[in-house]
Amino acid sequence: MGSLMDKINERNAQAQKKSNGYIKNATTRMKWKDGKNQIRFVGNYVEVHTHSISPSSFGSIGVADGSLFKGKGCLPFEVTCTDWNLQEEKMNKDRTCPFCKLYHRSCEVLKRKDLQEDERKTFEQIKAATKPVKKLKWNVIDRAAPFYLKVNNGVDEEVRGFKVADFSFSMFEDVKGIIEQNAIDVTDPDAGIDIAVIKGQQDGRVKYSIQPCLERMSVKLTPLTDEEKSWKMWDFVDMYNKPYDFNAIKPKMHDTFRIILDMSDEEFKETIESTSPPHEESEDAESKKN
Repeated sequence: MGSLMDKINERNAQAQKKSNGYIKNATTRMKWKDGKNQIRFVGNYVEVHTHSISPSSFGSIGVADGSLFKGKGCLPFEVTCTDWNLQEEKMNKDRTCPFCKLYHRSCEVLKRKDLQEDERKTFEQIKAATKPVKKLKWNVIDRAAPFYLKVNNGVDEEVRGFKVADFSFSMFEDVKGIIEQNAIDVTDPDAGIDIAVIKGQQDGRVKYSIQPCLERMSVKLTPLTDEEKSWKMWDFVDMYNKPYDFNAIKPKMHDTFRIILDMSDEEFKETIESTSPPHEESEDAESKKN
């Protein structure tokens, strides 16, 4: 039998082996700081649809209690929408996403004008917890910090490479405007340009504006270096086209969510129709009866 120190040293070696080559995923994401963010687009974007199903500080209670998203065997914070065909970037003919089903049902109920306050609050929570998030994912060079972190032998190492940037559809409209106005492919390895994403505030809300980087009032070409051309791009289809086990999530969902999800279309329709206020006859109709 080995000594205690032998066992401890072996355990430390195994832990170090597991951590060797580990990429810190958070550092691969482009984080928009306040003010100007200078980037360079590379390759093409991919439209990704996901559901953030964990509780958040923005009013969403999540699809299940927050404690279930922590620790061993925890639920995923985010799942890919199964109604969206990521490879073809279009909606599937057959809609199977349970979270989209809950989202659309909550939207339908919230159209009603006769909801009680507690009913409205419940369906607003369901809507917030299951809303599909649609983003354009793009490989970019972060000019301020063109690297991500990788752990080698327990030490963080800077690896020069692309970051993953999220763009809303309104941000993409600005990018498209730059492309059309300047008749230029901003992603071209040799004839592309840097873009400035400016993060600010307007009426208390975060606002993004996007502009081309200029040199003497003209767009400045920024050809990729040989090193930048050699960097491996992030494969968004591989990253996000991952199945998840809904059977592991469903039993842990809030009871109300699960009950509404399990209703057939006919049951759901009958339920929301049965809550309609009784038809009140007008005074004229009542007087005619008398």
